[in-house]
Amino acid sequence: MSYDHTKGLSCLQETWISKASAKQRRGRAGRVQPGCCFRLYSRQQFQQLAEQQLPEILRVSLDRLCLKVKAFLGGPLQDTTQRMLTSPSPEVIRASVSGLLCINALDDQECMTPLGRYLAQMPVDVPVGKMLIFGCILKCLNPILTIAAALSGRSPFLSPLDKREEANAARLNFAGSSKSDHMAIVSAYEGWIVARRDGWKAEVEYCNANFLSRESLVQMEASQTDYLKMLADIGFCSWSGKRDSSHLLDDLNVNSHNVRVVKSVVCAGFYPNIVRVRHPEKKYIQTEGGTIAKVASANEVHFFTESDGRVFLHPSSVNFSVGFFESSFLVFTEKVKTSKIFIKNCTMVPAYGLLLFGGEVKIKHEQQTIILDNWLEFEAPARISVLIKEVRSMVNSLLTEKIRNPALDISKSMVATALMQLLVTDGH
Repeated sequence: MSYDHTKGLSCLQETWISKASAKQRRGRAGRVQPGCCFRLYSRQQFQQLAEQQLPEILRVSLDRLCLKVKAFLGGPLQDTTQRMLTSPSPEVIRASVSGLLCINALDDQECMTPLGRYLAQMPVDVPVGKMLIFGCILKCLNPILTIAAALSGRSPFLSPLDKREEANAARLNFAGSSKSDHMAIVSAYEGWIVARRDGWKAEVEYCNANFLSRESLVQMEASQTDYLKMLADIGFCSWSGKRDSSHLLDDLNVNSHNVRVVKSVVCAGFYPNIVRVRHPEKKYIQTEGGTIAKVASANEVHFFTESDGRVFLHPSSVNFSVGFFESSFLVFTEKVKTSKIFIKNCTMVPAYGLLLFGGEVKIKHEQQTIILDNWLEFEAPARISVLIKEVRSMVNSLLTEKIRNPALDISKSMVATALMQLLVTDGH
């Protein structure tokens, strides 16, 4: 697996191993007794192999590393990273800085924002950290913990070759009408918690009936505990680490069952990972009751990202067979390139989730249009844009105050209340 820094894209490609890897694998043949190593390539090909695999710093996203370097050393990231033993190219650093600007971890002068200072303290990927922080602010912590835990490990969903259709049906059942892979994970996990209360047998039956991996679910539970401790360390929740302290989190879960809010928090964390949905032109059919719009089939719906153009939903997504999306935007947490560029784990996101947590806002007064990052367009009066900018500024001020006073409960502020009202009603 390689990583395209400019597009933020994981690429699954066939590549030759290094000589060092080949020698290490040869050693396995004689580990417990004398053995033979057979290689399916020639000595000539072996001589052409690279001596070592590329260092990890050249194979993964550097957003988190850049944020850590900025927090500890300061100064321009281009200058600092060029002093590393294996320095990334300037283009890669520019792409990481651009990504950190997009999520508001750095400002235009490449200085750390209040949000960036908190993210630098969190030992998780930058988007996951931002998602967890906003899960606390908007009081939907439990589902966000579940989503974060699922993203850090293996998917809890199983897909046996001989029962793939049944497994897909179970996953669609968990998603319900949410059109969200992330909400399907939340529903499956919460169901497992309920089944476990009835004993081991009920737990196993639940996992078998719904094609779920118990081991993955257990690992997700352990990851949730780690994330709670991390959030407690930076002052965003009260958590003692004991089972009887779960009631301390009740106030941070007031909106945990509001799907619109949870989706918006996922968007807050993973923007600019946005897919624009393009539906086909409406067609109408005649029925006994009159003319009605014909529902498009899933293969008539096209999907686009800003950097890749047309992309495709992965067959494992609950949205793969959807023919109509009420919102024209999806947020995704994984994008891979194999035969095509596939979007995995995506969620239909409400308009105000994008407007409040998206990128730079521009206004076209005559057209009554708001544009995010010169790409995403929304029809709305100019006063909405002013409101969006004001709320964003207030959130930054709130995080600044939180840094000065770690004991401050910002989830109870008027800003958080205003955010909630906009997200719950979607501006209506």
